[in-house]
Amino acid sequence: MITIKSASLRVEIAEPGEHPNDTFRFARAGFITDVVMNNEIHFLANEPKNLVHPSSGGRGLCCEYNEDFSGEASVGEYFPKFGIGLIRKEDEGKYIFHKKYKDLQPYPVSFTADETRAEFLTEAVPCLGYAVKEQRKISVSGNTLTVEVRLQNVGEKAFSTREYCHNFFSIDGMAVSADYYLELPNLKELGVRDIPNLYPNPCNFHADGSGIELLRDERATSLAKLPIDGMDERLPFCWKLSHKGAKAFVEGEDHIRVSGVTLWEVDHIFSPEIFQTLTLKPGETAEWKRVLRFVSEA
Repeated sequence: MITIKSASLRVEIAEPGEHPNDTFRFARAGFITDVVMNNEIHFLANEPKNLVHPSSGGRGLCCEYNEDFSGEASVGEYFPKFGIGLIRKEDEGKYIFHKKYKDLQPYPVSFTADETRAEFLTEAVPCLGYAVKEQRKISVSGNTLTVEVRLQNVGEKAFSTREYCHNFFSIDGMAVSADYYLELPNLKELGVRDIPNLYPNPCNFHADGSGIELLRDERATSLAKLPIDGMDERLPFCWKLSHKGAKAFVEGEDHIRVSGVTLWEVDHIFSPEIFQTLTLKPGETAEWKRVLRFVSEA
């Protein structure tokens, strides 16, 4: 376990291959398992197991490159999963994000760390003509956590992938309830309406003109894609997730060109997922950062 800290924050990062940083979904460089303020308030939690699909093993702040190259591999051959490694294809089906594959060749990941910063380097391993090299820096200062990423296409083929951070937020361990509120100042056109659920149960998300409120306490899962037509595209994309009872909140700044916003909640987790689409030709590089500020008003 890697720990970096400031006077007010402690950030815990699981090393590559160290549980829970051993999934077949989330990038193994910079897998943040917890953020603790003033040695008291925890902001992150485990992905629960009471889901409509098997848990994918997420926790905390997990980034994913959401592409699927499995269709280019024959059964028994390897296909790349950026951030993870080369996975041997076991059958004719597509990549399944929650599946535990039998054969994985992990990308080599090295890291250095001091009191306030950890830096990760994920080396490229070519497969099917695809190869990426990633540099990831995680730093903490005061109540602010910053993640900076540089991704380079060092392969023979161009690729397109959707990248995001799956934020498993549970402010002070509080369960899903109407005490949570998500402000989305860049999405001024949401209006006042219930948001449709992608799962076959009533959705718990309601747009109130300024952001998203939760309608009720609920253990069932709500999954929704927010419309981004009319979005304020000026950088950064900002949001704020607060909890009345905990008297605490987290503010996010995503310095990316947003291509989608997905909300997910279940049991004790409220997760705003801010997507970007990366299309890189051989030799091209993309750089971005995400900034999170953690605040306790208690």
